[in-house]
Amino acid sequence: MQPATSTSRARFILTLTTCILLGLAVSAWPGNDPYERDILKGIPVIQVLVDPMDSNAERDGLTRDQLQTDVEVRLRKAGIKVASSRLFPVLHLFVKELKRSASEKCVYALRLELLQEITLVRNRSVSFLAATWDFSYLGEVGADKFSRTVRDNVADMVDQFINAYLEYNPKQ
Repeated sequence: MQPATSTSRARFILTLTTCILLGLAVSAWPGNDPYERDILKGIPVIQVLVDPMDSNAERDGLTRDQLQTDVEVRLRKAGIKVASSRLFPVLHLFVKELKRSASEKCVYALRLELLQEITLVRNRSVSFLAATWDFSYLGEVGADKFSRTVRDNVADMVDQFINAYLEYNPKQ
């Protein structure tokens, strides 16, 4: 086995640091915890919110509107009602291009989370928004494939959410 080069070591440290700083745990099986899935029960409608993206992502052909439409269409096809007005819970998508190397490789982070209003049991007058379901992904791809790869990753993440949602909200 060859020793790690300083470039690969630096890339590893950057990726690890980014994960720690952003609090992103790459999950292979999100929503498998019974408590996590049970909190999806009885949600009649969901609003979709895609965070604004930086100019690099848009330069590579990925737009906020495109992702918004992708997520909403996928939910509707699964029979999940999507709100057009400001409403909670919110399925929130965060896309961030973290680093672009000289070789035009992009390191990116994705996070899909369901935000719901939560009330404290010990003090019912205190409520706030919290992520009650989430899935995070960290990847690297060539800039020429960035848009398609991210859209495919987002589709997979939304499918994970749909599967968890439909387990507790079967179609009637």
